Amino acid sequence: MNTFFYIFSLSYLPILNFYLLFTFINLTFTNLQYPFLSSSFY
Repeated sequence: MNTFFYIFSLSYLPILNFYLLFTFINLTFTNLQYPFLSSSFY
């Protein structure tokens, strides 16, 4: 059971890390681009 959990965490944690990194980059990119987009629209 411990080996199964170890394999499961090894296969699941990179996906979770990639998802968190992608959302963080996406939020930062949206926050950086939002003033430029709003200033160009208005």
